[in-house]
Amino acid sequence: MCAINFILDFSQQISPQAICAMNRANAHRGPDATTDTHEAWPHAQLFFGHNRLKIIDLSEAASQPMRSVCGRYVLIYNGEIYNHLALRQRLHLFKIQWRGHSDTETLLQLLIAFGADILPSLNGMFAFVFVDLHAQKILCARDTFGQKPLFWAQTPQALIVSSTLQGVLASGAVKSEPNISQIPHYLRYKFAQTPATFYQNIEELLIGNYLLFQNKTLKINSFMPEKPQPLPQLQSYEIIARTQRLLADSLQRHLLADVPVGLMLSGGTDSTLLLALLAEMDYKNFPVYGVVPANPATNFGTDDYVFAPRAAVQFGAEWNPITLGAECLDSLDEVVESMGQPIADGAAISTYFLAKAVKPLKVLLSGAGADEIFGGYNRHQAYYQYLKYLKNFPWDFIKKINKPLPEGYEHPLRKKFRLINRFVEQTHQNPLYTFRNFTALSAFDASFFKIQSSETQLPDDTNFSTDNYLAFGLAYDQTHYLPADILAMTDQTAMRHSVEIRAPYLDAELVRYVQHIPAEKLFVGGGKWILKELLKERKGMAYAQRAKEGFGLPVGQWLREPEHKHLIDNILDKKNSLYEILVYEKVKALVEAHLTHKADYTQELVALLMLFRWWKW
Repeated sequence: MCAINFILDFSQQISPQAICAMNRANAHRGPDATTDTHEAWPHAQLFFGHNRLKIIDLSEAASQPMRSVCGRYVLIYNGEIYNHLALRQRLHLFKIQWRGHSDTETLLQLLIAFGADILPSLNGMFAFVFVDLHAQKILCARDTFGQKPLFWAQTPQALIVSSTLQGVLASGAVKSEPNISQIPHYLRYKFAQTPATFYQNIEELLIGNYLLFQNKTLKINSFMPEKPQPLPQLQSYEIIARTQRLLADSLQRHLLADVPVGLMLSGGTDSTLLLALLAEMDYKNFPVYGVVPANPATNFGTDDYVFAPRAAVQFGAEWNPITLGAECLDSLDEVVESMGQPIADGAAISTYFLAKAVKPLKVLLSGAGADEIFGGYNRHQAYYQYLKYLKNFPWDFIKKINKPLPEGYEHPLRKKFRLINRFVEQTHQNPLYTFRNFTALSAFDASFFKIQSSETQLPDDTNFSTDNYLAFGLAYDQTHYLPADILAMTDQTAMRHSVEIRAPYLDAELVRYVQHIPAEKLFVGGGKWILKELLKERKGMAYAQRAKEGFGLPVGQWLREPEHKHLIDNILDKKNSLYEILVYEKVKALVEAHLTHKADYTQELVALLMLFRWWKW
């Protein structure tokens, strides 16, 4: 929807140009309007900045920074509150004279009336700064899945808040210094270990948290709702029926906009089910967008370009292909810059170029979150099988005698071999660590680094039930991988082109219902069996039976081509200061193993590429 920028200046020495610089750094997130305002406290000054992307209520009544009629309260906000019109009913006793129909105005009035207590009731994606000028109180908050980013820094002189890392740095109040302690965690897990970022002294507010500043004291608290107790008595038929109703309701809410809305379509289960439901709602010629290869013969590893247009035709949508080839790697620096810090996900490239191609469209629906909520990743099924049959297997002995199966890029069964090898390598005596290992890039072990990796310790208790272990795995992905990789990458790359991404599978009511389903029941029918059954009911068997592929590109294959040698040379430049942190010989051996087809290290190379293209020190 936009970008927010805020400075609380204790020194009273910061120039108004600082908030203007923050706004300029985030202009791509809100090209429709850029505004700022200045307020004063007895011993501090406040700067509010906002870049607006007009989606709901296109009038000036929805402009930000939004001030209350009495002048006491100011709000800057990024996101969409999908139940905001229903929440207005809670305010009927206040006799509010509404200026428009924006969710910004609804949120402002809710915060005036209820403060932080209203946060658990918000169904949507959001990050905001709300200030009570009289009480000298600041409230910042971020939604429970982290669909919208919120970065902040506190120095002796100021408190800085922004939608992007670039925004915080543009304030001039925080130095651009790399946080090298994050590099081992990043290469292992593909993202920074939140709340830390790749910059020293800048943090990201954790999902479902709010920051409260009052009386010169800063506190951070969680407003995450407690997970409901599982209901073992739920039957498959009622789970399918209830999920269908909630997903359809969610989809209807996510279509709320005063501008056209489209859909990112891969031809897999998640996005195709959304399209099938849109067709049931009688949306004709709904615009859908998908990536297709410039040369299908070289498109190793995904059939999206076959299934997506087929789904569009079947469900009466308007198919808009976005053609990508190896030349997109020439713009890799732009992709990395858009994210603000490295995220090792090749889908960032396709998302960046897809969002660039759909302009002037401002809103795209996405299937993001379905895998994390319904258990759709290969690691989820691997973990289920491990817990069911192999938890007490002598894995230390097996690792000693195991000879890794061949997984070179040209091998026809390379994906299966890679999964089997990873399964054997990543098992642990503690099943909690086994799942976390399943999420990792195992090639980057401790021997790659000259510094210690700081990883969060997991509980030693290994007497969980199978259902509790599975619930842990889902919760781990929902609180780590989903916000720090999928949602961060998607938001930042798409908003670089002023495109808002909405995720109907992350609707609060839908997720709360799914949390009532025992985790083991989510897995026993295979990955995402609930969604697949719904799709099959809509004659989508071909899409439901597809293997999980992701929204990626054959980057590993492209990197072997001569025209991209400069990218490999950048990684293997021994003079690069990153080799004060990384072991050059280990990196070189990994790269050469990939280039000579001895192994498929596509994911690892993507991680290295993103890191080396970002690094400027």
